[in-house]
Amino acid sequence: MLSVFAAPARCYVVLVLLVALKKDLLDRARRAGVNAVSWEDSTHHNESLLVASYESMKNDEFVSWVKKKRASGSIARIYVDEAHVIII
Repeated sequence: MLSVFAAPARCYVVLVLLVALKKDLLDRARRAGVNAVSWEDSTHHNESLLVASYESMKNDEFVSWVKKKRASGSIARIYVDEAHVIII
């Protein structure tokens, strides 16, 4: 989570499998003073830390947003929690 403080002008995206984990991660980030929000609850999508569910990867709006942000260099990192469970 320290990297969010290192590059505050850029967004960090975390993809999580479990809703409970997403809530826990958001709570911990907010307590640490990080501007964090869930993709599903965000209206501006310009937070420092954006936490999204795996289902968001199938959402056209989310995919479009990620592509746009990557092209502009606005996304610092995309973390995939529990990546070993993804089937391609």
